[in-house]
Amino acid sequence: LLEQYKKGVMQKIFSQELRFKDDNGNEYSDWEEKKLGDVCEMKNGYAFKSNSYSVNGKYNIVTISNVQNGYLDIKKINKIEDVPNECLKHQILEIGDLLISLTGNVGRVCFVSELNCLLNQRVGKLIPKNISKLFLFQLLRLEAFITQMIADSQGGAQLNLSKPDIERYEIYLPSMSEQIKIATFLSTIDEKINHCQAQITNTEVWKKGLLQG
Repeated sequence: LLEQYKKGVMQKIFSQELRFKDDNGNEYSDWEEKKLGDVCEMKNGYAFKSNSYSVNGKYNIVTISNVQNGYLDIKKINKIEDVPNECLKHQILEIGDLLISLTGNVGRVCFVSELNCLLNQRVGKLIPKNISKLFLFQLLRLEAFITQMIADSQGGAQLNLSKPDIERYEIYLPSMSEQIKIATFLSTIDEKINHCQAQITNTEVWKKGLLQG
C-alpha cells in the first residue's frame, strides 16, 4: 500500500498537480524546463578484465546486476585486489554516488552504499550540477523516465543506453528549496517502505523456522 501511495503521489508531484509551499506558506516559483544534461553529467565505467578478479579482493566491481531499483545489491559481486593504473578518478566510487544501469534492465538507479567500490562499464555515474542529488534520485525513479529510457535503448538484441540518451531527457525543475522538500518527503516514504519490507522478511524467516519446528 505504501508503494502504491508513493507511486500515486510522485505522479502528482512531478506533474505539478501537488505543490509544496515555503516555510512562510508562500508559493514557490514556477518550475523550469531543462534537459537532464543541463543539471547532471554522466561518466562511464572501466572495462575490467575477468582474469584479474580475485575471490578475496579488496575492491567490489559494481556491474549492472548490482544496480537494483533504488538500492545497491552486492550479495553477488566480483572483486579485484588492486585498482588498475588506468582507472580514472570518477571510476573509484564513494558512498553516496548516484549510479544508473545502461544495459539490460536500463534506467535503474541507486546510491553507492558500500566502501571500496569501482565503476564497471555499462554502469553510469551521475554527477549533479545545480540539482539536489536526492531530488534527482527520486526524479529518475518515475515510470515516465524508465519508459523513455527503454524506448531510447531499443534497436539491438539487448537494450543499451548511451550518454546522449540520458542527457537529452526533458525534465521540469523546481527551485532548490522545493527540490529539498520534495526529496525529503519522498525519502521518508522510502524509509517506511524499507521498514515494512524488513518486517515482512523477518516474519517469513520466523515462519520458516516455526514450520520446521
